[in-house]
Amino acid sequence: MRVRTRDGRYEQIKAVGNSDCDQRDHSGSKVAAVAIGAAALLGLAALASKSHHREDRDLDERQTAQFERGYRDGLHNQPFHNYEDSKEYSDGYTKGVDQRRQETSYRSDYGSRGGNRAYVNVSDLSNRETTYTWGQLERRGFSLANERKLNNGDNQWLYWNDSTRQCVEVVSRDTWVSYVGEASATACRK
Repeated sequence: MRVRTRDGRYEQIKAVGNSDCDQRDHSGSKVAAVAIGAAALLGLAALASKSHHREDRDLDERQTAQFERGYRDGLHNQPFHNYEDSKEYSDGYTKGVDQRRQETSYRSDYGSRGGNRAYVNVSDLSNRETTYTWGQLERRGFSLANERKLNNGDNQWLYWNDSTRQCVEVVSRDTWVSYVGEASATACRK
């Protein structure tokens, strides 16, 4: 397959012969090439169809890949792993988290917990002053596990409650908390 891009967008996808890839033609290779080509087209179409969450930003291929990796991590509640310190990953992660919240807004404040497990509700701590939220978390049995500055200028704190086995993420800018919600237990590990 030959893929041509322009300005970070797919311009042309074309099946080519094996010789273009320094490979010899073998019997049955055309069937395999068609199957591989179809799979590649479907994969590229799926990637292109998700571009709505990138808000039609003009990103090159590397930036698009970083944004998509961040988006999938945020969407599927995976830990923030921006090992290339990429703005696009950070933006994608934020968009993915926003999308996950939107898609699961019908759920109660208990997040992914169910059954009879102990649980501390923290949903009332968003849109408060940072010091108030910290104090309430400590009163409810949480202790600071990790903190860091995010690429978009926000601050993130992760709090762990050993008795309920809950990890809670707090995001703020300056002195105001914009988000408090459940995070994966692995995010609270030091």
